Amino acid sequence: HPRPVRPAARGGANGARVHARCGGADDTPFVAEVLEEVLEERRVLEWPAESFEPLRFALKTLLDRLGARLAGRRRAAVRITFTLKLDPSGQQQVTLALARPTAEAKLLLDLARHRLEELRLENPVAEVSARVDECSEDREQQLSLGDEPEGDAALEVVLSRLVTTLGEESLCAAGLAEVHRPEGAHGAKGFHPPE
Repeated sequence: HPRPVRPAARGGANGARVHARCGGADDTPFVAEVLEEVLEERRVLEWPAESFEPLRFALKTLLDRLGARLAGRRRAAVRITFTLKLDPSGQQQVTLALARPTAEAKLLLDLARHRLEELRLENPVAEVSARVDECSEDREQQLSLGDEPEGDAALEVVLSRLVTTLGEESLCAAGLAEVHRPEGAHGAKGFHPPE
């Protein structure tokens, strides 16, 4: 009877590899694909909301969860998109751009309130979701003795309202330019969180 032909003899290393895979053997190491994490929270309202007050409780729950998830990852939100699904149909998206990154749920709720309570919608809100579109490393701030976090939060509200109302270009920071003349060695640049 004829001798069996080995796959390596006929197809080389590739032939042996294909033959092994046909038999269910695979010795290549498994490398898992890293999935991009999306920080998003969603809440369906028990009854469609026709005013901001019922929506405030849903937003508080959403932003408490979102803030906890951000803090657990030592991240801070820079841009959040709120999506309001209307009843019976329709959808409204609102983007909140923060002047400085934060993961504080109370501050996020205050900023969201200023952004959403003036909306005029055609239908009541049935569902609300919040998604973090951009975040950065959370560099926790050390306050000086006597400083109150409420004052810093009030400044944050003002800065974020300016950015949201007037656009991201409205808030600037001083920047240095590589010019040998002192009068031309500075200028305005966009206000962005540190890398």
